[in-house]
Amino acid sequence: ESIVEAGNEIKGMAKKILSPKDMIKNAKKETFKEAQSRQKVNEFELIQIYKNYVYIFYISIAFASVLFSFLIYKLFFKQEIITSLSLLVFFVFCLASAFKYSFRSFQIKHQKLCSVQEWWNRPNEWFPPLK
Repeated sequence: ESIVEAGNEIKGMAKKILSPKDMIKNAKKETFKEAQSRQKVNEFELIQIYKNYVYIFYISIAFASVLFSFLIYKLFFKQEIITSLSLLVFFVFCLASAFKYSFRSFQIKHQKLCSVQEWWNRPNEWFPPLK
């Protein structure tokens, strides 16, 4: 019984991951202003949040650069595979964080809950400026 239950749970997770159309179809639709009022964020707080996201983005990029340099050194000069793999994990984590905060700051700057595709189509805005 518990095996069938676990199997059904795994099947449900796989369906969510492999067929995002259902998730998108059932997603809540709201505007940026509606989300802002729902979270009770005023304009001044929004500016502060934007600045914080930009700072976190640049810190993530800086850490990613240092980790990448160290990764190259450990992989090619010291030939330490295990250390290189752990550095790679942290490097990817920093890049994911940089993406997240670049995308969120893009949404705040344009005051629009846009898709990643819109962000991707504007590479000149991947590195957010400080206001």
